[in-house]
Amino acid sequence: MTIFTHKFRLKDVTEIQVGFPFKSAEYSDTGIKLLRGDNIGQGFLQWNGVKFWPIEKSSHLSQYILQKDDVVIAMDRPWISSGLKYSVIHHENDRTLLVQRVARLRSLPDIHKYILPYIIGSRNFTNYVLSVQTGTTIPHISLDQIGDYEFFAPPIKEQEKIGSLLRRLDDKIDLNRRTNETLEAMARALFRDWFVDFGPTRAKMAGEAPYLAPELWELFPDRLDDEGKPEGWRIASIDSLCRITSGKRPPNKETSPSDENPVPVYGGNGISWFTKDVLFNQPFLITGRVGTLGTVFRINEKCWVSDNALCLFPKIDSYFEYLYFIVSGIDFQSLNSGSTQPLLTQSSLLSQECILPAEEIITIFHTQISVWFEMQQQLEKESHTLVQLRDLLLPKLMSGEISIRDAEKMVEDAA
Repeated sequence: MTIFTHKFRLKDVTEIQVGFPFKSAEYSDTGIKLLRGDNIGQGFLQWNGVKFWPIEKSSHLSQYILQKDDVVIAMDRPWISSGLKYSVIHHENDRTLLVQRVARLRSLPDIHKYILPYIIGSRNFTNYVLSVQTGTTIPHISLDQIGDYEFFAPPIKEQEKIGSLLRRLDDKIDLNRRTNETLEAMARALFRDWFVDFGPTRAKMAGEAPYLAPELWELFPDRLDDEGKPEGWRIASIDSLCRITSGKRPPNKETSPSDENPVPVYGGNGISWFTKDVLFNQPFLITGRVGTLGTVFRINEKCWVSDNALCLFPKIDSYFEYLYFIVSGIDFQSLNSGSTQPLLTQSSLLSQECILPAEEIITIFHTQISVWFEMQQQLEKESHTLVQLRDLLLPKLMSGEISIRDAEKMVEDAA
């Protein structure tokens, strides 16, 4: 089988540019979207908290307009526990400006635009970034360091075929991600209607027609009390729903999973390492204790939790989903008791108040929402398998170790 040995440097086969230093004081509520490092996920873009630049001030900024198939990389904290912060620009009709400390790569003739994202998203490039990034408080990478990365690739026609094939896997991964976002939004909307807006009770007070099953509708109180909550529901601290403990320092840790170290180590930002031992094996929540505050993760796997995170264990299994949304709604920054770095104590978290409806309503909420969360979990597992297949195929296809035909069969079976 033919082995391709064309060696390239990114700076020789891509146009690399850093973003413009926009002044935050001049951001606007409308205009052209600004792509900052905060908007870059692990292979996707996230537009929560997006900033805009006034159109009337953009006439001299055409060189910073992103184009379809551009690849962007966060230069500050380019790697976090969940992976490298990079993505592809998928739409050319959605004008977006590149902000400073974000790098943009655009293919030149020797590298096909379809293959560039896979070169940047490869394990080899991630390992390279981890080896050359500088800074301890905020690790960062420079344009020169990005440009100096070397890799092997086949001729341009083969690159296009490989990129097109791997895109089929990415399309399925992206569909799973968007489906999970929809399921999360559905669950959050139901929680808000029942336990924040008190929709069923307010509908009863207004004489509106029931919009839930009759047996469920009857469980909601007919009126609000003097405190503005449904009659019979009470206010309690979170320790009524869960117990809290801190994580522990793992016995050993590796950056990648292996047969010897298959167990994920969670911290305040998600999975940070992998280790050999299991600390917990039950459904629970994780939130940051030191450094990172405000993240909340649902855990349903064997894992270890580091000592920079807190673990919340529901006292009753049916509390799990309800507890997740209660904790997700807490203003963690107001609980920060750290001086040099953010700190969350167990006592301050346990003392937070929440509303406690009838036990039967929480159980029904659990029954309905757990189905959606299980669907999310299955889609996440499927996506993980597809990512593993993609990462396995990429170097083999790029070197010619495996043929396009054989890879197509593997992709068909998986996707």
